Amino acid sequence: MLLTVALLGLALAMLCTTQPWSDARRVDPAGLVWEAEVAGASLAPLAGALLPVAVCAVLVAQAIRGRGRLLLTGLATLAAAGAAASTLLAAPSGATPWWWLAGASTLVAALALALLVLTDARAATRGTVPVTVPERHTGTLPPHEHRRRSEAATWAALSHGQDPTASPSPRGDGAAGRMSSDSASTP
Repeated sequence: MLLTVALLGLALAMLCTTQPWSDARRVDPAGLVWEAEVAGASLAPLAGALLPVAVCAVLVAQAIRGRGRLLLTGLATLAAAGAAASTLLAAPSGATPWWWLAGASTLVAALALALLVLTDARAATRGTVPVTVPERHTGTLPPHEHRRRSEAATWAALSHGQDPTASPSPRGDGAAGRMSSDSASTP
């Protein structure tokens, strides 16, 4: 739920930065009326740069686990908070609803990402989410299987023309089984 809210907020903010945030009218000394629309990307270029960073960090964080996930979600939170600050500090005169929407959506996204970091960190301290990459579980294999699967044994078998992926023969000496000539078929 928090992830969805964060991504929707970031997407809406990215849309808002391309829209006009200020609708200014100016009358020059000659009496001509000038209308100027200023886009959000012009008023807050930092927000336009930080929002894609936040989106990418959130999406990549969902593909990994552990501390990397916490770090990337934290980066996304900081990027969203920076975009929110940049948006709100760029308060234009004659602000359009797009500016208000951009400010609100970046704040909501930053808050949702901060809560996501807190829930992930809390789950990691409880042990429900692995914080580190799990170690290779090797306790259930017999010793001869460890020798057969080691990298050195694999290269040695390849050097001797053997297939290191073949299962050991029933003899227990680790040699791969061979096909007898009478069971081979010719095309």
